[in-house]
Amino acid sequence: MTFYLSAFILGLFGSLHCAGMCGPIAMMLPANKTFLRKANISRLLYNSGRAVAYMLIGLVFGLLGSAISISGYQKQLSILSGIIILLIIFFTAAQKFQNRFSAFIARMTMPVRILMKNLFAQQSPSAHLGIGLVNGFLPCGLVYLAAAGSVTAGSIGGSILYMALFALGTFPVMLAMSFSVSLLKGSWRNWYSKATPIVSIALALFLIYRGTQMKTACHVTKSPPSMVSCQHPSVPAN
Repeated sequence: MTFYLSAFILGLFGSLHCAGMCGPIAMMLPANKTFLRKANISRLLYNSGRAVAYMLIGLVFGLLGSAISISGYQKQLSILSGIIILLIIFFTAAQKFQNRFSAFIARMTMPVRILMKNLFAQQSPSAHLGIGLVNGFLPCGLVYLAAAGSVTAGSIGGSILYMALFALGTFPVMLAMSFSVSLLKGSWRNWYSKATPIVSIALALFLIYRGTQMKTACHVTKSPPSMVSCQHPSVPAN
C-alpha cells in the first residue's frame, strides 16, 4: 500500500513541476466562460490523455520489471531504481546540465511539437485527448522518476497501476492551473517546488530500503496471475 501511495504523493507534489513545464499547453485549451462545460470537458480529455500515456509507459516498464523479477533480481532492481532516482534528482538540480539537456530535448522533440500544433488547430474533443496523449510522452524528469518507481512493482498490472496513481496525483494542480495562470505565482509555489525534490528523495530512499528488505527467491503466482512472490531461498516456493 505504501508503495502505491508513493506514486500518488509524487504526482501530487510534483504536479507544480508539471504546471511549469506543461501548464502553458493546458492553458491554450479553450476556456471561454460562455462555454464552460466545453472547457471543462477539454481539460478532462487533455489530462486523461496524459494519464493514458503514463499508463502505457507503465506497461513498458512493467514488462521490463516483471521479466527482471521473474529472474530473481527484484531486490537488486528496487535498489538500483532508488539509486537512479537519486541520480536524476542530482543532474536535474545542476543548472549546466539542465541547459544542455533542455536544448537537446528541444531539438529531438521538434516533430512532436509540430504534431501538437496541428492538433491545437483542430480544436475538437479528440484533438484535446490527443494533445494530452502526445504531451504525456514528451521527455519529463518527473515522469522518469515515476517510471523508475513503477518498474519495481513486480508485475505489469502493478506498474500500470503505479503510473495511473501518479497521473491521478497530478490532476488537482493541473486542472486548477489550466483555468487560472495566477496559480503559477505566489510564495506558496516556492514552498511547493521545494517539496518536490524532498518527496522524490524520500521515494528513492524508500525503494532502496524496500530492496534491502526483500526476499530473494521469486516466482510467478497463479492467483492473482502475473504477480511475483519472493521468498528466502531456504523457504520452499508454493
